Amino acid sequence: ESRSQLDARSLTSRWSTPINYFISRTTDFTPSMIANIHTAISLWKNNTCLTFNELSFIAPTTNKSYILFQRDDQYGCSSPVGYDITDPTSVILISFYCGS
Repeated sequence: ESRSQLDARSLTSRWSTPINYFISRTTDFTPSMIANIHTAISLWKNNTCLTFNELSFIAPTTNKSYILFQRDDQYGCSSPVGYDITDPTSVILISFYCGS
């Protein structure tokens, strides 16, 4: 990573709370996958000082920071770590096989 990329992920760049998140409706999440996402968020809420807010929609011009849960069976289960001030969207890719 370049120095500017590292600076964007510095310890002083933090998520504001509550942390907004959105579960993509353009991907084919099964009901159990959605339940697993909600279970994971509940675990984070109950075991950390973090709070979360589920967004019901994302406005195209939003400049809010949020986590986007998106299904992607090609690349598996992955996410960048930390808050990036240069991009308000942090994508968490979920594969069908993540829960296997």
